[in-house]
Amino acid sequence: MSDDIEAQQFSISEVADAAGCLRVTLDAWRNRNHLFADTVTGTREKKQLSFIDACVARAVKVLIDDARMNTADAIAVADAEMRLQIQLLLKPHEKFSTLFGIHKGGRNQDDRLSCYIFDPDGFAEMMAKTNGVMIVFDVSAIIAHVRKALKIEAP
Repeated sequence: MSDDIEAQQFSISEVADAAGCLRVTLDAWRNRNHLFADTVTGTREKKQLSFIDACVARAVKVLIDDARMNTADAIAVADAEMRLQIQLLLKPHEKFSTLFGIHKGGRNQDDRLSCYIFDPDGFAEMMAKTNGVMIVFDVSAIIAHVRKALKIEAP
């Protein structure tokens, strides 16, 4: 295995296992919801995914199962918002917060999700911004889960 966290080196089946979902579920996320849009070819060509992709897939699974998000929102949050945080956390020289918060404003189905990355010291301030309601994830736990599933030692 390459040390490059963005190298496409894992099969879709390996990533599905690491994410904790079925291969057909990951394929549906890719084909119907455009997760990893650049990996959808419409052919039987074998595609490889990166370690970061595996972490994003795990984040989608957690957002759907634990935060009770719909698939489209979970993919949008994980691929657009959490991906950058995962990349920064995997860079050994960068010190970055592991906390990620999600807040859905209002009561309507169409209300926008707001995402926050914050330090533990700023937790009370973030909670005040969201009127005391926010789902909080420790993204390092998502990364650790994927490392363990893919049998990758932490640096």
